[in-house]
Amino acid sequence: MHIVTKFLVVVAAVLAVLLSGLTIAYTYNAGSILDKLEKAENDLTVAEGRISGLVAEQASITAAAQDERRTLDEQNADLIDRNRELVSDKQGLLARNRDLQLQNAGLQTQVADAAKTVETITLLADKHADELRLLRERELAAQKNEIALVDRISDLEGRLEVADETNRALQEQLVEAREELDRLRSGGSAIASGDDNVILRAPNGFRARVTGVERDAQGITLASIDAGSNDSLRKNMKLNIVRDGFLATLIIERVDLNEAVGRVDFLGRDVSVREGDLVMATTL
Repeated sequence: MHIVTKFLVVVAAVLAVLLSGLTIAYTYNAGSILDKLEKAENDLTVAEGRISGLVAEQASITAAAQDERRTLDEQNADLIDRNRELVSDKQGLLARNRDLQLQNAGLQTQVADAAKTVETITLLADKHADELRLLRERELAAQKNEIALVDRISDLEGRLEVADETNRALQEQLVEAREELDRLRSGGSAIASGDDNVILRAPNGFRARVTGVERDAQGITLASIDAGSNDSLRKNMKLNIVRDGFLATLIIERVDLNEAVGRVDFLGRDVSVREGDLVMATTL
């Protein structure tokens, strides 16, 4: 065999050995590369899924942000409107404050004027009170004088009544004495001074009340009163019964210590006497 041929055979053998090594290495590397490629594809799939989730989450966040922005824009618009209203209210309040300040100044002026008026009224009231006090003192003095005069007049009237009573009694005694003298001259007898037919006068200032009214068997009206011999009442005393004016006369027929009963004389008047009517002395 030719040397070249041998060389080529050797070279071919060497190349075959190298090629087999290369084939083995390639086969190993190809499997590793395929495993890495599959892993890379899996990682890519997972990454794409994550990217899709992130994109969806980003879209949701973006939508929420847009909604929040719209809400904030609306709130901002409301706040702007509210600010305008507050500014307008502030201006109105400032104007109202100026008006109140003016009114306060006017009220202070009025208060000052009122204080002066009150001071003047107080002075006038004090003066009036002094004048009223003087008038009351004068009136009190006049009333005291009037009371003294009334007491003096009452005293004089009492004395006059006593004098009239004394005079009347003296006149009655004089008449009785003359009648008795005439009867004695004509041969008659003297009349007893205690005759039941003689009408007597009640004490001055006598007052009593009717306590009962009844009729006797003869139809005569009898009235009882809350006064008796302790009040200087005697039989045949004549009294007046009044109620808003004169009603009738009462002639005492029976007298006890604190009670008396008398005959009512209506003097032909169509009136009636009842319990509680006033009974007072008469001048005969």
